[in-house]
Amino acid sequence: MDFDTAKTHISNVVTSIKDCADVGMYTFSKMSPHLAAFVGLGLFVKNLIVSTAEDANSAVLKDLKEVKNQIRKLNDAMGSHFNDMKAFIVAHHFYTTIAVKASVLTKAMGDCSEAKDQKKHEASLKFFKEMYDKHSPLELAKTLREMMDNEVTNPVKMAMTGDKFKTKRTFESWTKICSAVFTQLFVVEAFASGQYHEQESYRQDKISEEHAEFESLAKEWKEHYKTNETRFWEHEVRPFVEDIQEKNTSKSNVEIADLIRAQLDKILTKCVYFSFFQRLHLSATYSMWSS
Repeated sequence: MDFDTAKTHISNVVTSIKDCADVGMYTFSKMSPHLAAFVGLGLFVKNLIVSTAEDANSAVLKDLKEVKNQIRKLNDAMGSHFNDMKAFIVAHHFYTTIAVKASVLTKAMGDCSEAKDQKKHEASLKFFKEMYDKHSPLELAKTLREMMDNEVTNPVKMAMTGDKFKTKRTFESWTKICSAVFTQLFVVEAFASGQYHEQESYRQDKISEEHAEFESLAKEWKEHYKTNETRFWEHEVRPFVEDIQEKNTSKSNVEIADLIRAQLDKILTKCVYFSFFQRLHLSATYSMWSS
């Protein structure tokens, strides 16, 4: 691979990672168009000879180091998302079974991009190969997809079960983090194909299929939560509404209605909510109609 091609691949990899910075996690739609760049990066680092002398490699090595820096930043951002969701006990199984291994693989991939000298470069390639053989990205992606078929291992459904109000935020947070892990595995597999599989795309294509199946299922789950309006009204929402009324007797009807609406607007549902006022106080009945 010539240096101009290598620089183009490296630039595209860095760009795709930076494009994910706005959401702080790996995003399939932003990274999949750069599949060839990750494959090319894997091929380039495999054949790279690191020299201590100033030669044509120097400029490329500077660009290559930026790959590791950007991967580290994105992995740190992913870690922050997991910290925000650590209150959900379901995170433990998903995190330790899949997400930690995906993070280790992406970090090992980044280490291959920091070539200080030939000995360290070869050591980083060896470590990545060990982690890749131990934690197959395709196997992890298949395992994650299969977890979605079981109510007690599906991280999205378990998180929604733990959220009594079935909020949009919980659903979107967990579907995005699952998609991000699929994306991590996808780019690692693409990188590995450049090193070990003669740039053959079977493995990353299969991960892409697993991710597409997950996305399709997530749409079905979302529709279910939006239309299954009776699942929480009597036991969760009504007590909440009554509690707001009882604890805010000094507030006006409008203020109380705003407090109630602020919580109801977070619920993932197609229902339309109406508040009914009496002249002196807010009615104890807060009605719900399906749209």
